[in-house]
This record gives sequence, C-alpha cells and structure tokens, in this order.
Amino acid sequence: MTAQPLPKSCALLAPALLGLVAGCSGQSDSSTFQAEFVPETTSVSVPSLPVTPVGPVGPALPTAPLWGYSVNPGFVVYPPGDFRILPLGDSITIGFGGIAGYRFPLWLLLGATGFKGVDFVGASTAGSPIFVPDPEHEGHSGWRVRDFSDHSGGGTGPDSTIELILAAQKPRVILLHAGTNDLWSTLDWQDAPGDLGELLDRIDAYDPRVVTVVAKILPTINDPVNLSVHWLNDRFHEVVYQRWLAGQNVQLVDMSAACPVLSTVDGVHPDPYCYNAMALTWLSAISSLGSPVEAPAVQQPFIPGVVASATSEEVSYAAALAVDGSGLNAELHDDETVAPLAWRSQPFDQVVVDGPDVLGPSGVPETFTLDLPAPYDVVQVELWNGRNDEIVPGIEWKNLESIRRIGVETSVDGVVWDDRGELALVQGPPRDVVPPQVIDVDWPGTLAVRFTVLATYAKLPFGQTHVSSAVSLSEVRLRGTAAP
Repeated sequence: MTAQPLPKSCALLAPALLGLVAGCSGQSDSSTFQAEFVPETTSVSVPSLPVTPVGPVGPALPTAPLWGYSVNPGFVVYPPGDFRILPLGDSITIGFGGIAGYRFPLWLLLGATGFKGVDFVGASTAGSPIFVPDPEHEGHSGWRVRDFSDHSGGGTGPDSTIELILAAQKPRVILLHAGTNDLWSTLDWQDAPGDLGELLDRIDAYDPRVVTVVAKILPTINDPVNLSVHWLNDRFHEVVYQRWLAGQNVQLVDMSAACPVLSTVDGVHPDPYCYNAMALTWLSAISSLGSPVEAPAVQQPFIPGVVASATSEEVSYAAALAVDGSGLNAELHDDETVAPLAWRSQPFDQVVVDGPDVLGPSGVPETFTLDLPAPYDVVQVELWNGRNDEIVPGIEWKNLESIRRIGVETSVDGVVWDDRGELALVQGPPRDVVPPQVIDVDWPGTLAVRFTVLATYAKLPFGQTHVSSAVSLSEVRLRGTAAP
C-alpha cells in the first residue's frame, strides 16, 4: 500500500526515533547521509557522486534513467507510490520490539532524507504495529534462502515462488536479508550460497530492472554459530560480486558491520537499537543505487605437505591425520561417532585456572606441532576445535572438551622458537554444524608452528577439585605462499 501521512498520535515519535537511529549508528548529524529534504515534486537535481567500478571487468553503470525516472548514486525520486520497495526475508524482516523491525525506522529515514513515492510492498503485515503507516512486507518466519525461490507451504507459510512474489508485488528494489535459518540446518547449511545464486538469477530472469540489495546477515550471540555467519557472509559476497560482474542489478550491504555485536531480544532477533542500525544501512544502499560491488578478498592457497605431531595421541586419533593441505575427507566433519580421524590427546589431569569453567593442565601441557615442507609466509590459520559439552563419567570424570586458549610459537629453522602470543579459540560444536575458525596471522618465513594448550572449556563436576580431560582438533590448515 502507499504510505499514509504519519498519524498525529505518533507525530512526536518520528524525531525521537530518528535521533535514536543517529545515536545508534555512532555518527553525529553530519554523517554520510547528506541528502536534503525534497518538497513534493517529481524531479530533483542532485550532483552525481563519482563511482569507480571495482574489479577487472564490471557491468556498465546505467546511462539512461532506470524505469524512466531519475536515478543516480546519490538520490532517487519517483511519483507518489511508484518507488516500490520489497522487504524480503525471514522473521528478522517481520520484526520484533514494537517498531516493525527495521521497516518503520527506514520508512521514517527515507521520508526525512527526501525520498518521494516510497511504497513498501508485500503480502504480509505481520509484526507491524497499528501506528506503522506502511506495514507491508514479505517476511516469512523460518524460511531459508531456497524457500524464497520455491516454497512448498507446510507449517511455515504458503506455496510460493519468487516469480509469484514479483508478479504480485512489482517491486523496483528488493531488500533481502536471508540465511539465518540456514545456519540451524546441519544437513544443507553449506548450500545457502548456491541457493542465493539461484534466487538472484531468477529475479534477474523475471525482470532485470529490479535492483536486489543483498545483506550480509547479522551475527548471533552464539560464537560457534557466528563461525557459520562469517563463512556464509564471505560466500554471499562472492555470489553477489559474480552476479554484478555478469551485469545483474545487485548490490551488497553488510549488516554484520551495522550491528557487529548483536543487541537482541532473544539471542537471534535484533532489538530496536540494532534494527535502527539496519535501517541506516539500508538507507545508505538505497541512496547509492547503481554503485559497484566491491571485489571480495582473495584468499591465499592452502600450504601443502604439512605434517603434524603431538605430545600424545589416543588410539585412532593420530595428529598426522588432522592436517592436510587440501582438507581431509568429508566424513571428518560428520558426527563424532562416525568421524574418528581427528587428533585427540591422551587424558590428562586439569585444575581450575580462570574459574570453574576454565581448566588448565596440572602438569606438562599438551602441544601440537606443524612442520611445513619449506619456509612459507603464513597469513591464515584455519582450525576446527574439538566438541564441547561432553562429560564421560566413570571411575574418573573425563572431559572431552574443546580448547579455549593456545599459546603459539613459530620457527624459521625448527630449532629457535619465536613467541607469537596466545590465540582464543571458539568453543566447538559438532563438526558438521560449522566451518573452521579463521584467524589472520603474519608469520613470515615459517618452517614450523607449535600450539600449546593453555586452557580448555570444561565442566568441573560437583564436588571435584580436578578432572581427567582430553583435548582435540578436528582439522588444522595453514594458508600462505612460499617465502622468497
């Protein structure tokens, strides 16, 4: 529906909310949003901002106005009701916290910065309080990325395809935040980037004039799950960049940067402060339609021929099997009971070092050493930490826990070791749920790397003063290039 004037009952709410949004962004009133208010007209003269395409090849930016109206990287003006914006996504798009998620703050910001003819569209008004003037959206609780292409109904909404949605809503701009629900699927979460590519291709095939703004998704408050968030966002960036190079009308925004530490009502859905930050990020994208997509970071190759050893190993959990330049077989990342190839130490005694849930070795600590085939400039470490929350009672209590902190040393000759400080590791869930933890490093000319276990995530049984524990790493990889 076309947005109606703000009701008198909430007329005083708009400036207060806009002030809250500005404060939430960490910017003053002289932020990057410099668009002036435009009176009721159907055209505007605003100097175009310089745009430099990124990458070796890129699509030409529009030389003629899109849709027959004025479009430039700084401003958009449409006749009343004709700038149709489709908020598309899962329950984060529906919104929590009484302000229709990001949608009501965005509607206010668009009006305050001079956008005309704005009309939010969609088949749902769920999550929209009565005071929201433009409540429509296409948010669907529980939907994964693939569901927006094809959804078979069931308990999470109607039968649907993206073509049906486009035909019914006729959007000019789509704001897509989807992928969070893919993270909870242990079977096909790694399919989400391919599903995003299919969705974008089908939108482009239906109507190449539609601009789809794809969001890197918000983090959660769960650190292991955030490993998947980071992996998914990197893959989404690659997918969107590839489509932009192919000439599709796509853009990318980074919601994980807008709200890097999720302020939340339930651990997953943002609270009003984070929703306001999302609204600012969407506004920046809408104010920059036609801008190029920045090229994603280029990863260095895996270092081949790495050999691992450890101070101790359980039977069938040899350290050498935890390292391979191209990664081990897929079964390594299956359930613990069917993936017996990860390194696991022999049990050792642990005592409290930083509180009841942080234990350290009571004697000589375990070490895990990587020998490289030649000197390399190492720039990244990728590792899968051991599982968490597994206590095996018996004659002694035994923790099969993940590593919390490791000390790192490197050597250029295998004899003299340089202290590289400590690394904090994310507690490890089952291996099929998350990708590795990726840590950027700067270790030039490295011939060997040694990790020393300093502390573990552990559960001290009631009445116990120490426990017998084992630590493990599912896999370790190094990235870098041969040293000159």
